[in-house]
Amino acid sequence: MRSYKHPAIEDIRLEDVFYALSDPVRLEIVNRLAREGQATCAALDGGRPKSSMSHHFRVLREAGLVETRNQGVQAI
Repeated sequence: MRSYKHPAIEDIRLEDVFYALSDPVRLEIVNRLAREGQATCAALDGGRPKSSMSHHFRVLREAGLVETRNQGVQAI
């Protein structure tokens, strides 16, 4: 099972947060999570390719905006 790296709170940089939120797809993901709470990665894909969504989630995760964890066979 894959493990995910998350930055420590003191390592989160504001410019990384702004960069992550500058993309409309990533901003939509964050807005949906804020409104609806936790969700699987697949539930947030909006029909987009898995490779694109993996990239968006990585950018959000590295900026400290989302946390990804495995639950069974799903990434949440």
